[in-house]
Amino acid sequence: MNTLFKLTTYLFLPTMSFVNIYQSSIDGDTFFQIIGFLMIQGLCLMGISAG
Repeated sequence: MNTLFKLTTYLFLPTMSFVNIYQSSIDGDTFFQIIGFLMIQGLCLMGISAG
């Protein structure tokens, strides 16, 4: 069961996520809003962890 869990977690879930994102149709504005949010979130987390 442990091997099945690892296979599902590390292979199937990332693959399905990539396929769903790749096949979705979003416009450029929404894409840049998502990227901007992720960058701001990453910077905030780095700032918090730096202390």
